[in-house]
Amino acid sequence: MLGVLTRRLGELTLPRAATSSPSRFWTVYGIAWTAYGAGLAAILIASGRPPGRAVFVGLSFVVTAALAGIGVIALCERVPWPPQNRTRFVVIQLASGAAFTVASVVGTLGLLSIGTSLLSGVPALMIFPGPMLLLHVGMALGLYMVLALLVYTIQLAVRVREEQSRVATAEGLRARAELQVLCAQLNPHFLFNTLHSVLALTRKDTGAAETSLQQFAELLRYTLRVNQNRHDVVLLREEWSFVQDYLALEKLRLGDRLTLESDLEDDALQCSVPAFLLQPLVENSIRHAIAPDETGGRLRISARLTGADTLVIDVADDGPGTTLDAVESASGVGLRIVRERLASYYGDRGRLDITTQPGAGFVASLRLFADVPTFEPTERLLP
Repeated sequence: MLGVLTRRLGELTLPRAATSSPSRFWTVYGIAWTAYGAGLAAILIASGRPPGRAVFVGLSFVVTAALAGIGVIALCERVPWPPQNRTRFVVIQLASGAAFTVASVVGTLGLLSIGTSLLSGVPALMIFPGPMLLLHVGMALGLYMVLALLVYTIQLAVRVREEQSRVATAEGLRARAELQVLCAQLNPHFLFNTLHSVLALTRKDTGAAETSLQQFAELLRYTLRVNQNRHDVVLLREEWSFVQDYLALEKLRLGDRLTLESDLEDDALQCSVPAFLLQPLVENSIRHAIAPDETGGRLRISARLTGADTLVIDVADDGPGTTLDAVESASGVGLRIVRERLASYYGDRGRLDITTQPGAGFVASLRLFADVPTFEPTERLLP
């Protein structure tokens, strides 16, 4: 029963700061308060208080402060550090500190009054003398600051550890994503179709053929330069230029069957994104919705900023659509790798949402933090 209770406490009030072992955290929490109460009782005994009363006073203070401390921990989880709004953060902390102090003082007085009444049989109302009250208030404020500092320190430590794990995971996913895209561009079908289309162009439009070869070279150059760059973070405008070259070569094969609509806002194009994040979504629509249809289809790509720090990228097609269950059970790895890369770079601040149903097309919507928090683009792939 105690184990279930401590697990629930960890889940409800400290999902991050208690790391991976909530029961251990609360065990240490209880031991620390017990030691604090024992120390307080020892000080009272040394100052001449009767041992029984000293222990009771220490226990009363510890019980109320420890219970109020759970509220402090929960608050610090909801108001994390570093704050986005410093003024709001300070106001909340001051109000919380005052509430903790009042709860601690009133709770201690209440327990002492109840204990005195039970022992003497006469109702009693405990009132601290002025100096004692000021001392109690000072101790409570000090404990609040210690608790808040402890929680924020643990939060930062956990965040650093998670960030290190994300960096390591991102490095592995970067290599997999680059390999996947490189293979996609150089697989026999794509290579044959591109060269066949360029060969046909050389007989009727040498200028268009040269343009297509240049676009194919740009695809390879982008992939190789990202591979050589230490950080696989690019501006969205660079990723979009890469995707435009890819679509231009696909249009050689599909012709009028591929209709493209794009609406990428200038502010959105200046945001940083992981390289090769957009191309798998575009390829997914062409492969499963547009290419198999004899009449082709429409591909719509948009990007915009919403709110203060959210980048939204939509890749939509008007193909046959499918069910969400079929998407989840599909054997392809494109969407799965996109999700894994979002989790590695952004944690819970990046996600891929799929909207589809039979006969209603397919929409892949990326919602992510408007800049990569881990990496800073140090080299631009395009001038």
